[in-house]
Amino acid sequence: MAAPDGLEDKGGDTTVRAPRAALSIKDFEVEKVLGAGSFAQVLQAKLNRTGKSYALKIMDKRHIVKQGKAEYVLRERRVLDALRHEGLINLCFTFQDPHSLYLGLELCTKVNFHLHPVDLTPASTFADTCVAFAPSSTLQKNI
Repeated sequence: MAAPDGLEDKGGDTTVRAPRAALSIKDFEVEKVLGAGSFAQVLQAKLNRTGKSYALKIMDKRHIVKQGKAEYVLRERRVLDALRHEGLINLCFTFQDPHSLYLGLELCTKVNFHLHPVDLTPASTFADTCVAFAPSSTLQKNI
């Protein structure tokens, strides 16, 4: 299955929605840093051949292995690949190099999250807490 930008899975796998693309970081122009964590950073990066911008999540392989997080990263990739919905940020492609794993995600330039007040009293239930943390969000993709 081809991704929207015509990227094919380099292994010919037709069971994944987001292809393991034959790309490298050199195929992108980094526009800005969107965020960073302990073993990953997210960049806004434009794919040179199409001019389309993505949120490019870059994960450090060495840190993933050292921290024993490989299964979590594989699970994240499988879940993101399985989900397709207009209300979710979709996985478009993946690739890797000797040092990093890359997830190309839809870029949402205007996202507004408002969290409900949280009741963390002993009487509150787990479900109440989950609902309280659920964002009441307005998601506007590339508007």
